[in-house]
Amino acid sequence: MVKTLLLFFVITYSFAKINTASFTADFNQSVTNDQNKTLHYTGKVYYLYPDKIRWVYETPVKKEIIVKNRTVTVIEPELEQALIKKIKDEIQLQKILKEAKQISKDGYKAEVDKKEFYITAPNGVLKSIRYKDELSNEVVIRFLNLKIDSDINESQFEVKIPQDFDLIYE
Repeated sequence: MVKTLLLFFVITYSFAKINTASFTADFNQSVTNDQNKTLHYTGKVYYLYPDKIRWVYETPVKKEIIVKNRTVTVIEPELEQALIKKIKDEIQLQKILKEAKQISKDGYKAEVDKKEFYITAPNGVLKSIRYKDELSNEVVIRFLNLKIDSDINESQFEVKIPQDFDLIYE
């Protein structure tokens, strides 16, 4: 699950014709399995161009994912743990958005690592990303109340792990 989440936890550099400016947005994410059972997640995302992102999951469980300086930190309060992982290669989402080819007025498609990703971006503004994960689940992330070039403070990307949490390094 963490690998699936990491796929979408960094938005960097080039979006083909999709706006790459800093932004904040609410998001909802749905993950539907082959038996048509769906999990829904909601939260807020902060993106500071070109390489910092913070996902704050609010429901159904609280979780934070912060990416900066090629380090991904996943803080899971209910499990009292934090996962810390270094990123060596280009981030998957960066590849997806670089490879995105326009297929309709507002639609883009990218094929990366033998997976197809569909992006909706009316007038270049990111609205959704859809793909199948490694378990063949249909994943859709929708961006709502998107504010482009919003004034985002660097402090949004500070990693604050409670001292009593277990630390897991990958």
